[in-house]
Amino acid sequence: LKLLPTEVILNDERFTTAFFAGGYYDNALESINFLIQKNPGNIQYYFSRASILNQLGRSTAAIADLTKAGELNPSAKNQADFYIKQIREGKSI
Repeated sequence: LKLLPTEVILNDERFTTAFFAGGYYDNALESINFLIQKNPGNIQYYFSRASILNQLGRSTAAIADLTKAGELNPSAKNQADFYIKQIREGKSI
């Protein structure tokens, strides 16, 4: 089996999803950070990172990402606010 270059893995959001589903949250965070750096206007990436950060116990950073998603796309603000409420209640998102 041939190993994939790191940049190939980081460029493919399917790996972020796989890392998250497998509980490899640090790897998922590294991957989503790379994707956000390349495409900072993609609000779905902020929602994804918020979920990862919440799993890592970093609720303040997760809330910041959700707030950013709502700012980038006001039509997503209600969804972002819902998830913020979930985090503040100690729930997973």
